[in-house]
Amino acid sequence: MLFRSGLRDDDVVRFRGEGLRNLVRNLAQHVRKNPQGTTAINATGGYKAQILFAGVAGQVMKVPVYYKHESFGEIIALPPLPVSFDMELWLENIEDFMHLAMHDMVPVTEVEQLVAREESASLIDVQEIDGREVAALTPAGQIFHEGFVQRFHLSRN
Repeated sequence: MLFRSGLRDDDVVRFRGEGLRNLVRNLAQHVRKNPQGTTAINATGGYKAQILFAGVAGQVMKVPVYYKHESFGEIIALPPLPVSFDMELWLENIEDFMHLAMHDMVPVTEVEQLVAREESASLIDVQEIDGREVAALTPAGQIFHEGFVQRFHLSRN
């Protein structure tokens, strides 16, 4: 799988945006393609940020997360956290979230209602590239979106 796409230590911008976002996106796709209860996340190795985002993504998507430190004699299961995101924000802006999830970057004008909302500041990254403003989901925004997509996917099964 392409879980590592963009997770490069020679390009911090690409790592922070594309790399972590792709990690979350690919984990979510894998979870949705496989029967419920057949996927677990081993959040042991990799970059610290990679371990963090894989663990949080697993928590949000209700997938078991495991960790083993090299000095531990056993594997630790990380129990799910009773945390929820603002579904109203997601539902009110679902078209923008879906559009951003399907494309790495889009012109800000295509998602300006979502970008303008203060509560989405940590979910959307806006930057100027070649003289134009573009928006992309942050890794946290990808988790936010994939968590709701997974919730609806599970409710259909």
